Amino acid sequence: MLVTFFGLFAVVYGYLNPPKLQIRDFYVGELHSFSIGQVVFFENENFYLIGMKNGNLRALSSSFNNECNVSFFAQRPVEDIKFKPFSLDNIFFDNCQNAWDINGNNLMGNKVPLKTLFVKIKSSGNDQKVIVELIN
Repeated sequence: MLVTFFGLFAVVYGYLNPPKLQIRDFYVGELHSFSIGQVVFFENENFYLIGMKNGNLRALSSSFNNECNVSFFAQRPVEDIKFKPFSLDNIFFDNCQNAWDINGNNLMGNKVPLKTLFVKIKSSGNDQKVIVELIN
């Protein structure tokens, strides 16, 4: 009887207190405007859109917890490589000392993956629109 009461309480409590998550679609542009290896940062929405080597698009959140913010270090000029030959480029790096490659895969044995957002391609006529699902 006690188990039934707690189960009923959990159902009623969940019904009266819905989650505060909001999911919305964000239009990022036409599919033909993105290329392989290209990384675009959408500052107002806090994510990166990456054209991966396999031809797909991947959206990565620029923050995976409240303390660590992710930045992208693009390919450096040849002159810079002469001074720092062992520096990495085309990586994501955060202020918690984690690093990921351009596809968002872990480098240096990270325990935390980057948060990947859902990317949809909507076709209408000749247009293919890229839409990223954002969670607020």
